[in-house]
Amino acid sequence: MSLKNSKVYISAPYTKYMKAVLNSFRAKEGHCPHGLGIQSISKYCNERGHEVEMVSSRVENISESIEKILALNPQVVGLSSNYITEEYISKMARIIKQRNGEIFVVVGGPSVTYSFKESPIRHSDADLFVRGDGEEAFYEILEKGPDSFLTGRNKLTGVSTKQDFNEGIASVDLKLISSVFPITFQTDHVYWETVRGCAFNCIYCAHPGQKNQFREVPLEKVTKEVEHLESKGFRAIYITDPILGGKKERSKKIIGLLGRLKSSFITAEYRPEYLDEEVLDLLEDAQIGWLEFGLQTTNPSLEYFRRNAPSVMEKLERLSKRLIKYSLDLIVGIPGDTKESFESSLKFAIERAKPTSLKVFPLRVYEGTQLHHMVKIEGWEYDDKTRIIKRSNSFDETEFSNWMKMGRTSAHLYRFLESNNWFGEESKLRDIKMFIRFSDKFGKQIKEEYDDSQIKKLWSEFRNER
Repeated sequence: MSLKNSKVYISAPYTKYMKAVLNSFRAKEGHCPHGLGIQSISKYCNERGHEVEMVSSRVENISESIEKILALNPQVVGLSSNYITEEYISKMARIIKQRNGEIFVVVGGPSVTYSFKESPIRHSDADLFVRGDGEEAFYEILEKGPDSFLTGRNKLTGVSTKQDFNEGIASVDLKLISSVFPITFQTDHVYWETVRGCAFNCIYCAHPGQKNQFREVPLEKVTKEVEHLESKGFRAIYITDPILGGKKERSKKIIGLLGRLKSSFITAEYRPEYLDEEVLDLLEDAQIGWLEFGLQTTNPSLEYFRRNAPSVMEKLERLSKRLIKYSLDLIVGIPGDTKESFESSLKFAIERAKPTSLKVFPLRVYEGTQLHHMVKIEGWEYDDKTRIIKRSNSFDETEFSNWMKMGRTSAHLYRFLESNNWFGEESKLRDIKMFIRFSDKFGKQIKEEYDDSQIKKLWSEFRNER
């Protein structure tokens, strides 16, 4: 008698046919309730005979999520942790172990993959940690029993204990991974991938820290998934590729396929270096809802950080003349940057690039990156908890705080003016000096969360004084 297709629950701590629960935090209300990673892991394990369920959590109410998890009576609980949720994941692991000490807790996700050695997660009550791709790793944990990894009877690249840190990164052959579609839960928002890893090597980015080869989902599979997405008519599709399609020529093929999904609002990240007339035509035809470009800085003296040649800026200016909605990202706090050069980056974005949306982020230092190595050598400082840089060779904490205020305020004001068509009414608004004056007056009042009504009120007051 075969048990492979039967639901068998045994009270022993582990068995070949294990029941598990995977948990991740929901991004936003209305979004897909489960991250793409745990969807793929769940399907991979279920297809091979284990019963793996998914639970979506909210940071404001982890107690409710824990009760849902425990009600399913799992033998293994998998938690996905990123840099923002580390504290919550550590708390969940502690409470789960307190409530039922026979449950094995496995933690994976970006904060484990990219910065495990120095991550607070390592000191949590979790039993095992997975670095890298979770499909095969989590399946092997269920198949062979988590206790066998704790005792050292079984070892697997990417699977670690607190006592035995595994430097390796789990990497799965994407040809062996079946599509997560059709999804088994009701949603009109989905996550989707066409590549894993990144073909570039930016010193501040955690992707190179995986030490994995860049991998592409086979185009045949991508084409079939596009057909499925088209047939279901999803309202929003979030493409998780670090760069849409990966490499330039392949990205063109992917963008061409996306032209079939014009009824869906698509978001994706792209590289300004890839922009040429053919790509611009494809993007305009595809009508992608939202492209995000990481310009980061226009300072030519910061080549170590990001090489933005004049041709890159010219490409973004050409992009702004097309019917393509896009967001432009800048970074505050790059060592070597100055008030003048940061203002120049803002000036280019506001006056020349003219994106649909402007975003300004503080520089974060992630363990395992080239930037992290430089920070330690140069003696630059960053906050251990938030990983935001505080001081470097070219600015102190006060200067960084002022630049961050200027960038945040300018970004919020820009989005307000763009979304309310003010730029079309008053062309002189695209003047960096006006944004700086607005920041000087209201910067302290504007926080991280964008509040349209607040900006509207402050803008009205500002206009009346001009």
